Amino acid sequence: MIKKAKYAILLLLLTVLFTSCTESAGADAETPPSQDETNQEAPEIIDSEDELSEEEKARIELEKKIAEREELEKQRKEDLKEFYVPLLPLREEREKKTIEVKALYVTGHTAGNELNKEN
Repeated sequence: MIKKAKYAILLLLLTVLFTSCTESAGADAETPPSQDETNQEAPEIIDSEDELSEEEKARIELEKKIAEREELEKQRKEDLKEFYVPLLPLREEREKKTIEVKALYVTGHTAGNELNKEN
């Protein structure tokens, strides 16, 4: 039993050692070459263009999600008919309502717990 545990720990340590060595070996190759002072103004312009494209990407992604959701709702309306319940709109949360409980039916391990109004 002890021999198996030692073998498992040794195997785990070796895998961690090999994976950590492979990640650090590629880190040196990814460093960009140094740039002259004349080329330092160009990245600022590129950064502002990237921000606009990211905003556009986010807007396009949101439109895709909305279109997929509308398609899903249409499909569910056809499949479920009178049992269909519409989904909440994206990024919208309803206010949670608290109701005083008059009776409570519990099963399993929750039956032994106390019921407090504070919770």
